[in-house]
Amino acid sequence: MKTLNFKTSQQGYILGQKGEIENITYSDYLREFGGDETTTPRGIAPRLFIDGKDVMTYGIRGNNLATYKVCDTKKEAKNILLLNWEFNASENWDAPKFFPTKQALMEDLAGLHGRSIVVLKRYFRILDSRKNAFLKAKKEMQELKDAQPISTRDMIVNFINENKQLVDVLKAELDFLKLVNNQSDWQAKANALVQKVSNNDFRVLNWKEIYNLIKEK
Repeated sequence: MKTLNFKTSQQGYILGQKGEIENITYSDYLREFGGDETTTPRGIAPRLFIDGKDVMTYGIRGNNLATYKVCDTKKEAKNILLLNWEFNASENWDAPKFFPTKQALMEDLAGLHGRSIVVLKRYFRILDSRKNAFLKAKKEMQELKDAQPISTRDMIVNFINENKQLVDVLKAELDFLKLVNNQSDWQAKANALVQKVSNNDFRVLNWKEIYNLIKEK
């Protein structure tokens, strides 16, 4: 059984939006930055949840209740749920990195930034702006998608073009991972990029076709 990067009871540290250092357990970190909610027929609810020994999902749009994973025990089901949250947190652009010690956090800041807290605050504002621009584009794409039963190639191309700067940054990261032969991280990042660009809709174009579109733009 695959395990989490840290125990759920692990006390750790994150850098808050205002540059302050916050103490948080790993379970709370995963719930806050990896827990995914959606609108369901019963109102707002977690997209993924445990029912008995099984992990259930409401699906992409929140209206397709289905079994996500059949488990032998509640412990296994909880592990599957937490692993999903952990993956979501790793792909959440607005999620701070989790550090098991304050020293590790400070060393990372010193190595990556080496700047004053004023610069760090500006850095987080840039992240917020990037996230808001992406969410706006995603919302517009969703509205188009809802108006048309099946998404088209042009919609995906438009989304890539409207978010070209962001897509270019992520493509450069993929090129670097390929250069250093980090296949596992490359695959995870490539999957996340394809899912974001396509809104996780593969009814018209498959994964490879969407990835090739991204590479061409």
